[in-house]
Amino acid sequence: MEIPNQFVSSLLNTIRQGDHYLLTDDFDSYIGALAMVDQAYLDKDEWVKKSIRTTANMGKFSSDRAILEYAESFWNIEPAKVP
Repeated sequence: MEIPNQFVSSLLNTIRQGDHYLLTDDFDSYIGALAMVDQAYLDKDEWVKKSIRTTANMGKFSSDRAILEYAESFWNIEPAKVP
């Protein structure tokens, strides 16, 4: 389903009027990226290959590890023992 550009522009203008934190500044590129995903998904064989490669290259991800790294590198705090 494709959303008409006029609707998207109108919606963005409404949102941006009160967007003090500039959350929508990259929304146009986000919509563009979604269009690229839609196009890529049409080639099912290539989509499967890309999905497998992406999963294989993710490496170790853990929210616990990421939070610990932030705590040590940015926040300068140490874990607290929970009784």
